[in-house]
Amino acid sequence: GGSVVFAAVCAIDPAATGTLVNTATVAPGAGVTDPTPGNNSATDTDTLTPRADVSVTKTVDPAAANNGDTATFTIVVANAGPSTVIGVAVEDNFPPALQADLAWICVAQGGATCTAAGTGDIVDTVDLPPGSSVTYTATCTVYSATDHDVTNTATATLPAGVTDPDPGDQTDSVTISIRQASPCIAFWKRPSNRWRLKEWIDRPRSRSNVRDQANTP
Repeated sequence: GGSVVFAAVCAIDPAATGTLVNTATVAPGAGVTDPTPGNNSATDTDTLTPRADVSVTKTVDPAAANNGDTATFTIVVANAGPSTVIGVAVEDNFPPALQADLAWICVAQGGATCTAAGTGDIVDTVDLPPGSSVTYTATCTVYSATDHDVTNTATATLPAGVTDPDPGDQTDSVTISIRQASPCIAFWKRPSNRWRLKEWIDRPRSRSNVRDQANTP
């Protein structure tokens, strides 16, 4: 009627998928006959469900800009674990006011992988081991026909079969206020004793829009 209990503790590979199968076996000593040898082994099978706390953090600099200014967006996608995630879809679709000269780079840390650089919207697939991250830096020239605020959102989507214990932080948004540039006006006097006025108004990609008129003294 005696028994012994073995307790084994191990860490599962963060990249493991599928099922975990483990078998324990016992054999009687020399000269001992077991009347029921069919129960001398037992197998445990567990389905592995990858879990990864993937988050997105986004910032913009500056938070307010004039037409023609350059804006820089930083998007960080991180995995707090415990599992490795292969094939996280990262997407950031920039609105029309932020499409001019739009280009980005990506830097991976902690064993993560991402596309090194691109132009236009960010549509990428990344691999994230536990504790790793990828950082996208996107720049553009802002332009809007009217003064208004523009919101931009970045999202990370996990592949099928991966559970996020905190799915609410897989997306993040920022808002940039775009304003029309204030004109710069200058007066000077010509030898003809008439005053001249010039007004410069900022426009994207060009700052040569000049209005010039003569006024009497």
